[in-house]
Amino acid sequence: MVEPQICRAFAVATLAASEKFLAMLDTVHAPAKFASDDRVFRTDVTKAISDLKTLVAACDGPNRQAIIDTMWAYAGDMIPDVTNALDDVDPSVTHLDPSAAQSG
Repeated sequence: MVEPQICRAFAVATLAASEKFLAMLDTVHAPAKFASDDRVFRTDVTKAISDLKTLVAACDGPNRQAIIDTMWAYAGDMIPDVTNALDDVDPSVTHLDPSAAQSG
């Protein structure tokens, strides 16, 4: 079941956090050992931000399938590459529980 207003609220919050993350990333130079993770963040988070903007717009429209499709596009841009890169940068935090992803 799609709840457009709830989905929109989460998308707006996630968009703000993602834009802040990318802006903060632009203020630092990644150590060589994190170069591949840095590339993932800069490319895939940028794609995810675009997805989130599309998701916010979809939540304002009548097409619930567009919300679902855009949510999956966002998830596809974030998982597994961004979540794996986050795990590399901070292994003390698990960013994706594989069992949760499989259960849907």
